[in-house]
Amino acid sequence: MAPHPVVHWTEGGVEHSARWRSERGVPPPKRVVVADDRMTADDAYGLACQGTALLWRSDFQNARQMLIALASRADRQPRKPKKPAESATPPTPAEAFHLHRQAQSQRARTLGMLLIPVDADYRVPLRRAPDVGRACAEAWGPAEGPCIVSLRELLGLIGAHEWRSKGIEIPAAGGRIHPHYGVFAPIRREYVDLVAKAPLPAALSSSGLAFDIGTGTGVLSCRPTCFPTGGPRSSCATRPGFPRGRARRSSTASSTPRAACCASSCARCPSTWRREARAG
Repeated sequence: MAPHPVVHWTEGGVEHSARWRSERGVPPPKRVVVADDRMTADDAYGLACQGTALLWRSDFQNARQMLIALASRADRQPRKPKKPAESATPPTPAEAFHLHRQAQSQRARTLGMLLIPVDADYRVPLRRAPDVGRACAEAWGPAEGPCIVSLRELLGLIGAHEWRSKGIEIPAAGGRIHPHYGVFAPIRREYVDLVAKAPLPAALSSSGLAFDIGTGTGVLSCRPTCFPTGGPRSSCATRPGFPRGRARRSSTASSTPRAACCASSCARCPSTWRREARAG
């Protein structure tokens, strides 16, 4: 049994196979055809909807344009019947939500059918392809041979690398957060302000330990937080309100090693604080 999923395809009359990469755990497609600039968006969309993956062998930037074209077709509103049946009743909120989720799932499956080859050294062997070496290494670790990945997921890796390199400015945290791939990024900052201003539970009056469960980047527990009336303080999870004179600390926990590693690397607490970041 192979230690990882493998995708198979035929190209030029020769059978090929390569490691299949999917962070979401999507199984490798069963049918794969080779595609290039000669394929129209309508043909590509028809194949993708039928569950046939397209292994791109032409210009990388044209592959991105193809993905945009596929998304445009997937987002088209279905034609409404001229005269709806009299017996038809509008869906309930629960049914409408289920239908929406079902449509979003189908959209993701369809757009995930456009595949990109990646060489053993994390190089994309296509014209005008960007350098994705660092992005792939940050997400996947050391290279372990050639692989196939959906273009949509590869673009996600590139975007995550840019967020990690540039960081996200969090005014309430007094600095920048550098989220790792696969870790929730605090792009919407309102909740950080809400936590900073929320009253502390009464139980904290007798305890010096705050737990940040599902820590993500650790923005709530390990970064300095600015309070309007008190100037820069320590953190949202370890803000003023703990008993003075005791060893105060914040303990972060997450179910993924990436989040624990991210919280550790993003932590910038004073030396008087004890920081713990662990996976489990």
